Amino acid sequence: IYAEADGMLHWGGLVWDVDTQRGEYQIEAAGWSSYLNKRHDLHGELRGPGPYVNQDPCVIIRDVWAYAQEQPDGDLDVVVDSTTSSAKVGTPAEPWDSYWYETPVLADHLDDLVSEEGAPQYTNACNYQTNGTIRRRLVLGYPRLGARRTDISFKSGVNIVDSPPIRRSGDDFANVIIGTGSGEGTATRFAVTAVRDNRLRMESVLALPTVNGTDVLGRRIAAERKRRQIMGQVEQI
Repeated sequence: IYAEADGMLHWGGLVWDVDTQRGEYQIEAAGWSSYLNKRHDLHGELRGPGPYVNQDPCVIIRDVWAYAQEQPDGDLDVVVDSTTSSAKVGTPAEPWDSYWYETPVLADHLDDLVSEEGAPQYTNACNYQTNGTIRRRLVLGYPRLGARRTDISFKSGVNIVDSPPIRRSGDDFANVIIGTGSGEGTATRFAVTAVRDNRLRMESVLALPTVNGTDVLGRRIAAERKRRQIMGQVEQI
C-alpha cells in the first residue's frame, strides 16, 4: 500500500492486518523491512558471504537483503543503497556469524547491526520512476540520516504548553551493565562495563541473544550504561 498526495509518494509498505467492523475498514501496515521479521537464515552465513571480519555493517545489510530476495517467492524488489561507513563488525577471534541451527530472524540481524552507537542508520522509502513504476528502497545513512538541528529550542511557557513530567527512577539507573550474547551455558558471550561515579554500585543485565561477537556486545552495553547513568530525561513533549 502507498500513501500519495499531490502526485508525490510519501510512504509505502506492506499490509499486515485488516479489521472490518461496522462499516470501517482498518489496516495495519509497516515498511519494507518488516518483511524480514518473517524470514530466517536457513542456510547459515547468508548462504556464503559470512562469516565477516572487520566488515562494514552496510555491506552485511545489503547481503541480508540479497539473501532474503534471492529465495523463491521472496523478492520484494527492494533496492538497498550503496552507502558505506567506517564502522566495523567482527574480529579475527570472533567473526560476525549467522548460524543456520539458530534459525536467526533476518530482521534481528538488521536491528543488531544498526543498534550500537556509531552504527549506520536505515529507513524505508519509495518514489516514482520516470517510467511510472515505483522504486522500493532501503535508505542507508552514515553517520546518521538527516541532520542535527542546533537552531531550535523547546521551552516551557514558550512553545511547550504543558510542563513535561521529569521522572528520576532508581530502578532505571545503573552504573554497571552486564551483557550476555549468543550461546548457551559456559559458551555464552559475556561482557561487563562499569564506571565509578561516586554513587552506589547499581547493576543491570542486558540480554542480547542474537549478538554473536563480544566486541559488539561490549559496545552495546557501553551505550546502555551511558543511557542509564543520566537521570531526569525528558523523553517526549
